[in-house]
Amino acid sequence: MNGLQIVYKSLTAFDLKLRYSRLNGSLTTFEAELDFRIKSGHFEDTVWASEAKNLLEKSKEFLTDYKFDEAWKCFHSAQRHEVYGMNEEERIESCKILITESAKLNPWRMKAIKELISDPESENYNAPSVTALIRAMELKDEHYDNIYYQNRLTASLYRMLFLMLAIVSLLIIYFSSNYINASAALPGHNIMVNGVILFGLLGAITSSILFTRNQAASSRISELTTNSFIVLSKIAVGVGFTLFFYFLLRSSLLDGIQLLNFKLSSDVDYYTIAFVSGFTERIAQKAMGLILGDEEKK
Repeated sequence: MNGLQIVYKSLTAFDLKLRYSRLNGSLTTFEAELDFRIKSGHFEDTVWASEAKNLLEKSKEFLTDYKFDEAWKCFHSAQRHEVYGMNEEERIESCKILITESAKLNPWRMKAIKELISDPESENYNAPSVTALIRAMELKDEHYDNIYYQNRLTASLYRMLFLMLAIVSLLIIYFSSNYINASAALPGHNIMVNGVILFGLLGAITSSILFTRNQAASSRISELTTNSFIVLSKIAVGVGFTLFFYFLLRSSLLDGIQLLNFKLSSDVDYYTIAFVSGFTERIAQKAMGLILGDEEKK
């Protein structure tokens, strides 16, 4: 096992321990609260109490197998079952908390929750039915379940991208120490193409990390933006543009278009441009536009 694998496994294990500890603590405290409610209200023989306990047991089983998504869903469902044991005053207090928390949700969920339980701060407010309150809580829980799932996808994607970044960075260090020198003469095409691919990869991976970070900050993040195949496709396209741009710079076509406002004097210049063209496709698209011309010129 090499150093990168050890670091990766250590980071993954640390993340799992944190997530395990957080949910395990919530399960332990809620189990005690639920047990107190059942015994103090003499709900031992009710269906909802039995179902709530079963859901907690299932949540523990999923947690033991590190299936966090399933464990959280069972835990939230057990919490919703507790509503059956609440009196009217307790349901009103739950509604007040739920309305306050709904401000964190997206607009349609917040609107749906308000329609289900109305405004608990209004005058002569009556507690909603158990079914209405449970449905409102379910809308809130669905939101957080989705967030947990999206965060897991994003974290997994980050681990993959940073591992790729580390590998490419090490390869570039090796390549630079062996094939880049102060000479103005360009090395052979084989060496140049290898260098261009490495620096193009570096740019494309860096761009993908920033892309993933920006999408993760959005409240409208979807599974597509955290799909590893989509991100790898973006990296592959970046490398493709990089190779196209390199061969354009080495071709006679460059004499007929005004693409760069500076002169390339060494292989490092090509590698720098390779990073930029891997980072953003705009430079390659501009080059293709200059080669093909616009519709009027055609």
